[in-house]
Amino acid sequence: MDSNTLRKTISTLLGLAFGFQALDEKKAWWARLAYAGVAVDLVRRGWATDEDITTGQPRLADAGGPRLSRSISTGAEAKNLTFESQRVNSLEERVQRIHEQMVSGTRDPKIYALARSVLSRKCGGSWCVPEKDSLAEIRAMFGEVRTRVRYTWDPTDYDAFQTPPKTLELATGDCFVKGTLVLTDTHKLVPIESLRIGDKIWGHTKWSTVTNTWEKGTLKTWKVKLNNGSEMRLTPNHKVWVWRCKNGHSNAQLKGNCSCRLDNRMLERIHVRELKKYDVLSQPERIPFGQGELDADRALVEGLFISDGFSSHLNDFAISGKDGHPKEEQKRLVERICTRLGIETKWHKRYITVKNKEWAQRMRTMGSHAPQKHALSIDLTEGPALALLRGIMADSGANTHGTGRTFTTTSRELFLQTRVLLKMAGLTASERYITEHGGLGENPIWRLGVRGKSDQKESKLLRVKEVVRDGIERPCFDIETDDHFVWLPEADWTTSQCDDFVSLLGALLRSIGYKVRSRVVWTKGFTTWNHIYLLVQLPAGEWMALDATVDKPAGWEVPKSLMLKDPRDFDVTE
Repeated sequence: MDSNTLRKTISTLLGLAFGFQALDEKKAWWARLAYAGVAVDLVRRGWATDEDITTGQPRLADAGGPRLSRSISTGAEAKNLTFESQRVNSLEERVQRIHEQMVSGTRDPKIYALARSVLSRKCGGSWCVPEKDSLAEIRAMFGEVRTRVRYTWDPTDYDAFQTPPKTLELATGDCFVKGTLVLTDTHKLVPIESLRIGDKIWGHTKWSTVTNTWEKGTLKTWKVKLNNGSEMRLTPNHKVWVWRCKNGHSNAQLKGNCSCRLDNRMLERIHVRELKKYDVLSQPERIPFGQGELDADRALVEGLFISDGFSSHLNDFAISGKDGHPKEEQKRLVERICTRLGIETKWHKRYITVKNKEWAQRMRTMGSHAPQKHALSIDLTEGPALALLRGIMADSGANTHGTGRTFTTTSRELFLQTRVLLKMAGLTASERYITEHGGLGENPIWRLGVRGKSDQKESKLLRVKEVVRDGIERPCFDIETDDHFVWLPEADWTTSQCDDFVSLLGALLRSIGYKVRSRVVWTKGFTTWNHIYLLVQLPAGEWMALDATVDKPAGWEVPKSLMLKDPRDFDVTE
């Protein structure tokens, strides 16, 4: 007997075994129905022809469009899992495809077994989920999905689909490299692994709330190089936002460097492995100012010290500036400010000394050498924030072409703080990291290039320059936010971090006899239908929402005040 015949025989025998269980009148009606469904599916597979069988996926006889085969890394242990992707041309086709996966998952033995396992758990001498308690059963399945996997699906013209059983295997594939910095609502740059549930970080147009965190272990990563000089490492399965030209636009079909403006594009979420050269990425236009108060003149002097000052004594500090040269003016500015503040100064040919012990001690904490220089805080209101930025940029040089300027520093922290301050001012900067520069010491340098006002007639789009598929392994960490956006200040790039859960949760609930449907919504800030979640029917007939992509309990759903159109509901049919 060959392996194919053996497989078919085993599938048929298992189907018959499940069929006998379906005839057991002692079992609950929903259990008998589930056994019958599994039995029919196993027997059908046992008698199916070879053309009807695919690896890990049901046959989609009526699904059109091209089929693609890809390999997905599942983490530290890599597995090649072949799955199908299909091009969909409408919202209805997209929902239909998700429902097909849900229906196939309902009959899968793994899904069937998981649902029974959840309901059969004991808490002391009784069931954790009380018998005949529909709300408790629904909440148990909802909690199980949130614990095991994170799913997100957004209606777009193209994306990959996977069956619920595959979801259980591939639930840990998308994440950030440990050490990736994010910006908190206190305007601090912190490593992503330090975040906790409830923390707020900058996303795209607002402060996003962290709703979950995960330690992912060591995973293979790819390097994404951008046209602003930055680069980031992400896993191939990580999701990112790209701006696609709208259908019908003259450049929409171009595969190269499409020149259409952002107002002729729409946001779409794809995997890193799908990124191509010239793809336009999402980045915030600006970041709000902070809450901290500081005298604007003091902030200006501190900016000058960070960029062009030094401290060699405990009781004073100095700001550089050679008499008869352009920087003499910054010495005069410091002199005027200190006169207003009642602080003594002493003029020197190459610098000005500020004689104030308390202020000098504060300056010393900002770094005594250039590679350690940094602002104590950038959590400042508009006046002091712009003054601090003005002082830092005083040491920048004029660009060879145009009216912009380039700021150079050997301090990575100061480079990132300056990029954030520029973004608070509504300015975007390019980056250059230079290790072999000659004549500037042994430390690597960072350069921020800021375009002048006359150069900003057309804002430069952030594009993919190259995707390096080197597969270097790095310790990884992941988070979930309430709106699926995370801004990465190291690259000035907003990425995504959520996955779809509708198929799996729907399959689990259907396997224990509940009727479900999908709800698709169009919310503010998007140009199309952008989010899907599940509805489950309670015994009394009413429908209950289940949206696990936000840190809300079962029953919560998107408020109507956030919707641009009425939601659309789709029933799940066989």
